Amino acid sequence: MGICLDGDGDRLIIIDEKGETIFGEELIFILAKFYLKNKIIKKGSTIVTNEIANFGLDVSLKKIGLKLKRVKVGDKNILQEIRNNGHYFGGEPSGHFIFKDDTLIGDGMSTALRVLTIMLKENKKLSELKKGLDLLKVVEINQRIDREKFFQNEAKIYRDLNSLLKSKNLFFVIRPSGTEPLLRVNLQYQPRNIKVSDLRKLQKNIIEIITNAC
Repeated sequence: MGICLDGDGDRLIIIDEKGETIFGEELIFILAKFYLKNKIIKKGSTIVTNEIANFGLDVSLKKIGLKLKRVKVGDKNILQEIRNNGHYFGGEPSGHFIFKDDTLIGDGMSTALRVLTIMLKENKKLSELKKGLDLLKVVEINQRIDREKFFQNEAKIYRDLNSLLKSKNLFFVIRPSGTEPLLRVNLQYQPRNIKVSDLRKLQKNIIEIITNAC
C-alpha cells in the first residue's frame, strides 16, 4: 500500500494492495465502522463531512446505525461542527480529517497511522475494510466564469440549474470555487438510473446555462 500526503501534510489519500486509490469517503467509512465496533462511538453518533461528499456515504453509514452531517467545504467548517456539537471526528473527500481526541488540526500522517492501526487490529486489507460502502458515480463540471457577471446573474443561474436538475434521478451540488473563477456542478448518480447519452446531454445543458449567463 502507499500513503500520499499533500504539500503541507494535512491531507492524504491511500493506495490499497490492488493499486486502487482510497479517497476520503472510503476512509471515513473505514474509521467510522471500526470506532463503532470498538465502542469509541455509539449507534446514532454523527460523523461530519462536507456538502460534496459522495451521497452513497450517507446510505452506507445509515445501514450500520450512524448519521452524517454535511457542512460547507473547508476543514474549518468540519472543525467548527465538531467543536460546537461534540462529534468524534469528521473528514472531507480531499483527505482532510479532524479528530476530537487529537490536536484538532489536520494531520495526514496521524490519520494514516489510525488506518494502519485498524488494518493491524482487524487483520484485514484495505480492500476488505471498505466492504459495505456503496458509492455513487460522480461527474464534476468545472466551468470557467466571469466573476462579476456571475454575481450579477447568480440567482438566475442557480434557479435555471435547479430547474434543470431537480427532475433528474441524481444528487447535485452547485458551488463557486473559493480559489478560481469556476462554477462547480457536482453530479452523483447510480449508473442504472441514467443513460450515458442523457448524462452527456445534461452536461451540455449545464454548460450552456452557465456560459449564457457569465
